Amino acid sequence: MRRALVTGATGFVGGNLVRVLAEKGYRVRYIARGGKDAIAAKDLSGVEKLAGDLVDHASLARAVADTDVVFHAGALVSFLERDRKEMERVNVEGTEVLLRLSKQAGVKRFVHISTVDTVGTVPDGSPAHEETPYNLHALHNVYPDTKTAAEERVKAAAAAGQDCVIVNPGFMIGAYDSKPSSSGMVLEMMRGKGVLAPSGGNSFVDVLDVCRGCILADERGVSGQRYILAGHNLTYYEFWTKIAGIVGKRKPFGVAPGWLAMFVAACVEGLAALRGKRPLFSRAETRFSLMDHYFASGKAERELGYAFSPIEPAIERARDWFVANGYR
Repeated sequence: MRRALVTGATGFVGGNLVRVLAEKGYRVRYIARGGKDAIAAKDLSGVEKLAGDLVDHASLARAVADTDVVFHAGALVSFLERDRKEMERVNVEGTEVLLRLSKQAGVKRFVHISTVDTVGTVPDGSPAHEETPYNLHALHNVYPDTKTAAEERVKAAAAAGQDCVIVNPGFMIGAYDSKPSSSGMVLEMMRGKGVLAPSGGNSFVDVLDVCRGCILADERGVSGQRYILAGHNLTYYEFWTKIAGIVGKRKPFGVAPGWLAMFVAACVEGLAALRGKRPLFSRAETRFSLMDHYFASGKAERELGYAFSPIEPAIERARDWFVANGYR
């Protein structure tokens, strides 16, 4: 029985991954800050929880002991520049330390779960692939900046002989998104807030397909390589329209002009600052939503056997989970 450690299990992809790994017969351990339960793992038997943190090196050393594979999904997610220092400490330094401790503990494989946001965009809007260079530095967006830096640490470890594989998930949709994160788009549509869609697009994928792709990366991935685990390349208007039909709400009236989206984001940030709170969304996030983030998963399909499903069942599971857990 393969022994797996999952970081970020209290998050969306990490929590779903714990469930899929357990179903696949892995012996699963996860670490959680302050010993917080992973909501997705509450009804699972035989899953071990350890209190830990990516900045608590002693807890990481305990977590990687007697482990065959580390699935590193843990990260601090923010699009606010004021969080850059802490995100560098968690996302970059935390990854570097976890790599070193995993090597010392004799972990056989390290699967780094990154994001397609570390892959560059193509000027004509066509799908990007693993070799498309990251070209978004000028945006000064702290999340992709720190995730890109973390990937560089993983690539360096692989070049030095450590067995490491990188996966880059697309825009994930599904159940157990308790914060919520990307599936929050479904929740907002359920609440009737999808009036004007952003002008860009993304690659929308069932989170369970991504989890299966992570396991395939453990089983078949080549050390030092990265694999995009994306899905359906759709504009936000197309995707919101699809959600609206599933959750029984009116589809968006149209697409918001870029200037209007940025103006609203600036107002949201300003009001949050006056109230001493975090904004619901930022200008950096909004700027990303105006771009076409389309990706091709051909490499993962050829080398790993990855496949992505229709997105409608993922939207339905997200809707049902939000309703069952009182998010309405």
